[in-house]
Amino acid sequence: MGRAWNSRPGQRRRLWRATSTRSRVRTLVPEGPEGIDYGRSRAILIGVAQYDDEGFRSVPAAANSLTAMHAMLTDPMLGGWPADRVSVHLNPRATGAFAALLADLATSAEDALFFYFVGHGTLSVKSELCLTLSDTDRRHADMTGLEYRKVKEVLGRSPARLKAVVLDCCFSGQAIESLSGEVIDSMAAKGTTVITAADHDQAAHVVPAAEQAEACTSFTHHLVDIVTAGRPHGPDLLTLKEIYPLLRNRLTEHGLPEPNQRTTDTADRFPLARNRALRAVELPDTAVATVALTGLGAGERYALVVWRKGVSLLADPTGRWYGETGRDEQVQREADRMWWPIARWRIPNLKALVVVNDGRVHRIREVYGVDEESTAAGDTGKLALNVSGPLTPERLAERLPGLPMALGDAHPAVQGRMREYVTF
Repeated sequence: MGRAWNSRPGQRRRLWRATSTRSRVRTLVPEGPEGIDYGRSRAILIGVAQYDDEGFRSVPAAANSLTAMHAMLTDPMLGGWPADRVSVHLNPRATGAFAALLADLATSAEDALFFYFVGHGTLSVKSELCLTLSDTDRRHADMTGLEYRKVKEVLGRSPARLKAVVLDCCFSGQAIESLSGEVIDSMAAKGTTVITAADHDQAAHVVPAAEQAEACTSFTHHLVDIVTAGRPHGPDLLTLKEIYPLLRNRLTEHGLPEPNQRTTDTADRFPLARNRALRAVELPDTAVATVALTGLGAGERYALVVWRKGVSLLADPTGRWYGETGRDEQVQREADRMWWPIARWRIPNLKALVVVNDGRVHRIREVYGVDEESTAAGDTGKLALNVSGPLTPERLAERLPGLPMALGDAHPAVQGRMREYVTF
């Protein structure tokens, strides 16, 4: 399992994990170039719960948060990271040697680098963020703690194309400020996203000490909970860009400190986990193309939603039309049903094709599986679907109950995305 997420621009690989001789279960199928090559990546997790300096109170919840983050990242159904690519450091000491270890780990990451810290954060005499270690002296935090500027230097030295930092500590927003101004254009900041548990002058929240034996810090608790639950109508992969608004809203609703985020380039596309809310589907080796609607419960069916704009007037050399043709139903139906780069594991539960034109639901067709003859004739690896004519509102309610959209509904396009899957 050295490469659970593996894709490059222009190349997609379907990865499977065999569970028996008769069935296969979907592992992770990236939708674009945001996949992670685990064999060339590194996750660094640091948690500090115990301190020598009595000025720093013990935080048992930090150790629990470290455990929860590690479990989430290495869960085969969520993060999928191989255990040997995740470095866990509980109550580290000796700042100089530890900083050198971090640098070695970070420079070994060529594809993705994930850095997580939970514990006390404090400010140096220059009001810069310091991440405390077990032997940090509160009076000389900049000399005995892990200054965030050193972490930033480590990020800059790493050749990783994607870098993500999650800081669950007091004053963590200072890390956001350190990415402002001229620094944001420096090589150290390129391709980096930072999410913090608090603003620059705020304390991170943790439950009272008496309740910390089995509790996580509030920030990490809600982050892990959001990822574990997934998004029923979300994408296959939960990136930090998808997660952050949900996390911010959740923390605000609970009256907790508002988190912060700063991203350079497109680093917020960092895929943290697969979307568990999109249920894994078993696909027999001899899959039947068409599966009846009956037998599938709520949340087990898929609708493919496609965004288009106006009339495309596109035709291939054979004269077949694509997109919105502006022609009769026979031509439009052929344009709608071909050719789709859909993973085979989706087909038994793919029940609807929703066409959104100019920001509104324009047409909904029921899907009856794959037209294998047309698919084979196309010789492209993409699928031709069997679809119905456009459904009327009455027919829609009868054939696709629970579909969370209706004809005429507003459904604005998402920048950079041509389609999405919705469960119902």
